[in-house]
Amino acid sequence: MKIYNVDALNRNSRFLRALGAGLAAAVVLGLACGSLISALHVEAAILYIAVGWAVGEAIKKAGHGVGTKFCVLGAVLTLISIMISDTIMFTGVRGFFQILVHPSMWMSMIRTLLAMNLSLSISRILGLLFRICGVYYGYSNSGII
Repeated sequence: MKIYNVDALNRNSRFLRALGAGLAAAVVLGLACGSLISALHVEAAILYIAVGWAVGEAIKKAGHGVGTKFCVLGAVLTLISIMISDTIMFTGVRGFFQILVHPSMWMSMIRTLLAMNLSLSISRILGLLFRICGVYYGYSNSGII
């Protein structure tokens, strides 16, 4: 006799569930972190480590995923959250939503963010290292290994 667990989710539905929870966490944390940094007028890149950890935990709790695709999802969503936060830090909340509704501005904003983050000053290099650590935490926390 075989007993079927109707509440059990298959691998694809767990991934979609993890994608939804992770995307929601990434957007909310990106908006919150960017708004906080914009309001304080201080570069607080150490917050990105907490963002990576939180996005990874949201993916792990929602998806219960084993494998590298959950880890890659955590890294990509953490990177999206960092980009949202950097855009808000650079343009403000109103500017972020103006950029969001005008896709023609996306590439110029990405170029601006890359130029801003890859400049050769010690604060930018440390900020870049904190961003890399945040993406690593998003990668390592999102999958059950």
